[in-house]
Amino acid sequence: MSSVIWNSIFTLVMLGLLALAGVIARANADEAQKAYELAVNNFQHEQTTCAAYFRIVGECNDISGFKKNASDYKKMSEHMVKLMFVTGQQAKLSQDAMLSRFDMEMKGMFKLMKNSCSNISSIMNRYMDRCELVAKEPSKVMSEYAMKALGGRR
Repeated sequence: MSSVIWNSIFTLVMLGLLALAGVIARANADEAQKAYELAVNNFQHEQTTCAAYFRIVGECNDISGFKKNASDYKKMSEHMVKLMFVTGQQAKLSQDAMLSRFDMEMKGMFKLMKNSCSNISSIMNRYMDRCELVAKEPSKVMSEYAMKALGGRR
């Protein structure tokens, strides 16, 4: 695995932990642990959703002949898959659970598209903006989940 990917994974993990530390500093230990587990689990699920989204968009771009876009989306999907496994390990998810989440997300998106890339706008409308945020600003998304897990308190 390239050093860029490892650096990204390390940065993601550290930013997530720092974000959580700042948000849950005033919570008691049990509440903090539960909030951490919930936030990491939810963040991993969203990474999984985005990995599926990027994979499908890449495949549809490939089918449509947009090779450069296809390559970029496929690389982003591969990156998100690696991150979802790292985050899933932090959430104490089994490999089967992580793969099952991914499979369910893929199936759900194909259902929205009625199994046709002609209907790709159905998933782009729902996932594009959020998945771009998850990919570009993971610490911001992790902080959102930490705040939700603690009921919005700072």
